[in-house]
Amino acid sequence: MTLDIPDSRVFDWLGVDSNGVGYYLHPLNLVWSNDGPEHDLRIFGSVAKRLLEQPEHWAEIIQSASWRHTLVGCVCVMLVRPNDRFDDLLYRFEHGSFVSPQICMTMGIVYPDTTVDCLNAFLNNRKDGQREYKEIMSAQSVLARLGVPRSDPIKLDDLESFDRDDATIAERVVDHQWAFWSKHSGDAQYAA
Repeated sequence: MTLDIPDSRVFDWLGVDSNGVGYYLHPLNLVWSNDGPEHDLRIFGSVAKRLLEQPEHWAEIIQSASWRHTLVGCVCVMLVRPNDRFDDLLYRFEHGSFVSPQICMTMGIVYPDTTVDCLNAFLNNRKDGQREYKEIMSAQSVLARLGVPRSDPIKLDDLESFDRDDATIAERVVDHQWAFWSKHSGDAQYAA
């Protein structure tokens, strides 16, 4: 099976910081360049403007199996809050990704009403024995942030060590990213 990975033009548009680190990496763990998050987010804002003019490419990078592409797509969604990217985010989330917590958090902040219904359906339709704990914990964490906690959540203590590690990281990433993006999402200074 070959992966269909989009071209790398978004990485060219973003460029690298003064230390030679690709800007696409900074939002992964919210570790920004020496110029700070405001500077870095303005760079992402300029890429978001380009993606608004190329909606097919935006859909392609969000849906990509390449987490780097998907992460850039998510950051750009956070900055300009387009009304037509939810289905792309949901597709990638349901198919799994290294950045599932960031995808789920993006859906929750930008499209909260639709997200509640879709995440509840995702959790309700999960088959016993499926090991999607990163996605499950991300969904539970985002629902809790949206004020709709599950009545039957999976608890970390009930999971095996490996699964518990994956779920714990997902929960922490959602919490950390939510705190940052709830203050910066849709901020006009970055999307101008």
